[in-house]
Amino acid sequence: KKANTYLKTKIMRQILLFFIIVSTNYYFCQKRISVLDFNNQKENKALVGSQIWMTENLNVDRFQNGDLIPEAKTQEDWAIAREQKLPAWCYYNNDTINGTKYGKLYNWYAINDPRGLAPKGWHIPNESEIWTLADFLGFGFGGNKLKSQSGWFNCTKSLSSLDYNGTNPFGFNALPNGMRSSYGDFETLGCIAYWWIASSKDNINEHYLAPRFKIRYDDDTFEIYECSKSDGYAVRCILDYDSFDYIPVVKIGGQSWSSQNLRVYTFRNGDSIPEMKTEEEWLKAALNKTPAWCYYENNPKNDEKYGKLYNWYAINDPRGLVPKGWHVPSKKDWLDLIDTLGANMVMKLKYTQGWDEFETFSDNGSNESGFSAIPGGSRNYNGIFDSHEDPSSSWWSSSEDNDLVSCFFLHEYSGLSTVEKSQGMYVRIVKD
Repeated sequence: KKANTYLKTKIMRQILLFFIIVSTNYYFCQKRISVLDFNNQKENKALVGSQIWMTENLNVDRFQNGDLIPEAKTQEDWAIAREQKLPAWCYYNNDTINGTKYGKLYNWYAINDPRGLAPKGWHIPNESEIWTLADFLGFGFGGNKLKSQSGWFNCTKSLSSLDYNGTNPFGFNALPNGMRSSYGDFETLGCIAYWWIASSKDNINEHYLAPRFKIRYDDDTFEIYECSKSDGYAVRCILDYDSFDYIPVVKIGGQSWSSQNLRVYTFRNGDSIPEMKTEEEWLKAALNKTPAWCYYENNPKNDEKYGKLYNWYAINDPRGLVPKGWHVPSKKDWLDLIDTLGANMVMKLKYTQGWDEFETFSDNGSNESGFSAIPGGSRNYNGIFDSHEDPSSSWWSSSEDNDLVSCFFLHEYSGLSTVEKSQGMYVRIVKD
């Protein structure tokens, strides 16, 4: 009897354990599915100038924390979201097929919700980033470069032999997603593309406005307007500057270089690198031999254009400044680059824009190498930024030379030099 009782008890325990495991796995699978539903946004990337964009409009129905964003199908649903200033989304004409092609339309309250609409590692572009995009495309023109090569039509529906499609050289693939007005009407599918901008301005006359940008079917302009926060527009995300998910690479001889300066503000293990703004803070980091970074002239707008300036203590920190599989170039790496490029190296390294914007005359380059060097300046050991009147740029090496470190500089001439470890200079990286 005891043996039988023991055997029955053992079998019951195994059966109970089986159901616990199945139930637990089912629970976690369900949780995983909900996360996958949120993260199922395709994150194909397009490099446009110095920016990395998604090639599709956002199509998520959850915030970053997993909370559902309410779908507002009817005009009444949309009106309630407007009146109560609540997040909402919809498909154009409430048709899921449009969602597959164009993504979702969101009101601004979804854009601005603190729970976060964009996937991790991405963000909704601010107005400064949109102007950077516009400038790169041609000072407010260049909409045709963003448009897809098919799908664009005449808004007036009149017969026309004109081709309203774009050239799409960067792979941005803008589709004419249309919009939803604050009163719930759907408009302009097939002929206008609209996207939200993450900034906001509240008008004193109770007209709550937020910026968005658009491209029309019938011209090449790139337009930024203010609109009602209750309108429904698409969202196109831009990659965070501190993300290593995508590093633009250029092959020069036998080396693979990043074609942009580094912008990270954390080490590889996630620890923050201290930002040192004032001259006193920069000098203190030098005296204490501690890592530091800054924007050129402490202006965050310079981050996108130039990247960040780092002292050598950030470069040499054991927590790692660069992603795995990459390294800060050694003196030999720079010498190999010099040997590969040979004659006219300066022009081959310089970007085709930016060097002629200063009082001191300087030629733009041919950028034949693809290195895309722009004149970002530097910061000296006591925290003073050099003048942009004499355009130049400098990059660290990982090679120490007694108490100094080798660096590569680019001016009207270029080469290797040695500098103090407390200097602030840019970082390019090379594949291992």
